[in-house]
Amino acid sequence: MKMDNSYNLLSAHRLYFRIFLGLAILYILFQIKPGTTLTGSIYAGDDQSYYGHTASLVNDLDFDFSNNEVFSAFGVSPVTGKIILAQPIGTSLLLSPFYAAAKPFVLLVDFLTQQPFNQRHPVFFMFMSVGILLYAYIGGYLLLKALFLLKFNQKVSVVSVIAVMWGSMLPVYIFRRPIFSHVPEFFILSLIIYLMLKWQMDKSLSLQQVIIFGIMAGAMLITRWYAVNIFFLILCYLFTHKIIPSGFKNGVFILLLFALSAFTVFFFTQGLAWKAYVGGYFSLPYNPDKIEGTRPIADFLSVQSIKNVVHIFVGLDWGMLYTMLPVLIGLAGFFIFSFLRISGNIRVDRMIYLVVFAFQFFIVIKLGLPGCFYGFRHLLALVPFSCFGLAAIFGRISSGKENRMKWIWLFVAIVLVFNFLLILPFERSESTSLQYGPSSMGGVGWVNNTYIIKALTLYFSLPPKNLLGLFSRNFLGQYVLGGIYLFSKDIFIKIVSMGNGIQYFALDSLDKIIVLLYPPLAVSMLVCLYIFLNRFIKIRGR
Repeated sequence: MKMDNSYNLLSAHRLYFRIFLGLAILYILFQIKPGTTLTGSIYAGDDQSYYGHTASLVNDLDFDFSNNEVFSAFGVSPVTGKIILAQPIGTSLLLSPFYAAAKPFVLLVDFLTQQPFNQRHPVFFMFMSVGILLYAYIGGYLLLKALFLLKFNQKVSVVSVIAVMWGSMLPVYIFRRPIFSHVPEFFILSLIIYLMLKWQMDKSLSLQQVIIFGIMAGAMLITRWYAVNIFFLILCYLFTHKIIPSGFKNGVFILLLFALSAFTVFFFTQGLAWKAYVGGYFSLPYNPDKIEGTRPIADFLSVQSIKNVVHIFVGLDWGMLYTMLPVLIGLAGFFIFSFLRISGNIRVDRMIYLVVFAFQFFIVIKLGLPGCFYGFRHLLALVPFSCFGLAAIFGRISSGKENRMKWIWLFVAIVLVFNFLLILPFERSESTSLQYGPSSMGGVGWVNNTYIIKALTLYFSLPPKNLLGLFSRNFLGQYVLGGIYLFSKDIFIKIVSMGNGIQYFALDSLDKIIVLLYPPLAVSMLVCLYIFLNRFIKIRGR
């Protein structure tokens, strides 16, 4: 395979950018409804926490959400009397720069329209959504660099990254529900994996690298509560590459340094937030064991749990076979070829990764639910790992046979088209929306137990006019019908809030025009990021 150098990486990055940009434009034009997320229509649960933390940090530099137009399903703390936001703060910290960048524009618009400062102005959500798109791009770019470190060639590297990203449910959390934690998780995890590979080539890790790993571990924990398995993975990596070779005394010091780095990140972010609105630095805002729908661990030995494992792969709601096929293939390849080495023993490595991966499935089974939105979203943490297994399989298939690469591209293209069409009907008809009730996996929550069937049959059952409407309730449709959209004074946006009933908001014509600027904003920011990363590659030479 070709050696990694700046020229090959520049060429691979160019190809990755073109495909990513094309797919992003496609999703923006067809998948995003301008009158929802970009106008502040966010879900009442997790999304409100991420938005609330961000708005309060940027606007007030505090954790008092009473003046940030935030609704919380967890109510008010009896200790502090403040609104409780239960979700972790990591996503909010990553989105804060984009919220802050939007604020001058919001102040200008409010000044010109003689309106009071609007913390839920569309511009805020437009910039935050662009931020999520950029984090997704960087995450894929880091995986591309990691594959180059393993000496995969350009085409195999690019097609593998594109396949696992756009052939999974990740686009849903880039475009349809961007104010969420899965893309930040993908970004941080891709960075961790890249650093593990990059520093694996060193004979020993420096103390600076140990501190960085501690910071990354802390960042994962404050982004996704369930990231303890990634904490475990980093610890195993450190034990093999630093702690064991350093001897017992030095090993203890290194372990303490790692733990202190992770603790510092947690304490000065999540700890301070909890102290402000819960009353203690380590006071959980809710009891995880009492979340509605979760199942006791004792049930894991039941027949239902075995059925649930099978259901995760082939279930007609969101089975991985239909919603994450490249990831499923990549995970199989990951265990067969074992590229991301932890120790010198391949069997030990496989056991470590088995524990890390099984934990994600454990979460799904413990909840007894797919994830109360689109797909088995808790399995998105496996996407970066699957990229390496898929690259190994594609590399073996195409080795010495250039014409086989065309068939690989064709296979990936078919998967991407299928995934796009599978996502498109979500929440756009009664049959393809979520309903609160029992899940096929035994839990209770927001589910659609036969989404795959309903989504696919919708294309054949809808009259031509309605089918056209399915493809037009988006930015492209609003551009085509721009006059009606911009100047109809009585258009209302319906916002369904699970915990707060139904609310209605109306946008004036200026805000409608501003929302339609999101596609050029997103594309221009992607282009700027591409240029910046290219310059970085040229300067660093790798």
